[in-house]
Amino acid sequence: MADLNRMRKTFKVAAGVLGTICAVAVLYLVMPLGRTNAELDRDLADARNEFKQKDIQVRPLRGLPDKLVKTHEDIQKFYRERLPARQSAVSEEIGSLANKNHVTLSDVHYENQETEIPDLRAVVLDTQLSGDYANVAKFINAVERDKTFFIVDGITLDEQKAGAVRLQLKLETYLRPSNVESAPEKSKEKSAGSGAGKTGD
Repeated sequence: MADLNRMRKTFKVAAGVLGTICAVAVLYLVMPLGRTNAELDRDLADARNEFKQKDIQVRPLRGLPDKLVKTHEDIQKFYRERLPARQSAVSEEIGSLANKNHVTLSDVHYENQETEIPDLRAVVLDTQLSGDYANVAKFINAVERDKTFFIVDGITLDEQKAGAVRLQLKLETYLRPSNVESAPEKSKEKSAGSGAGKTGD
């Protein structure tokens, strides 16, 4: 009799353990502990989007050393071709443009200023400009299109009478650094080339 009771208890314990295992198995099937395929696919999509964003952010940095060299060369070329070496060259160029466009410059003042760029100095020119309205307009247009780099900083009308005007004009340019050589003049190159050809004949 005692053995039967002991067997009943053992059977009840074994049945309880098996029932618990079955309940856990059913719970796992209904609510899996691992991540679902949908969650994994969403994480993969997020990772791809993040990769694309990072790729877009670093794209401008690709080839940066070559870009820096090219930028330096472009700056040097601009200095050589567009910036005068001396203030006297600024005066000569402005005077030449005034003569070509039949306008008069008076009370010309120059001021040299330091810039934030090492070895690059600004030249600010204040002058009184007078002449026929059409010629004054042509002169200002010629200044803005000139090979020498000029910035028209300000124009103030002083007087206007019978088609003639008098303006207060403010211009700005820069003197190139002393370590930058000037660009070779094309006219001299052509004449030298034609002379060499004649010598060869």
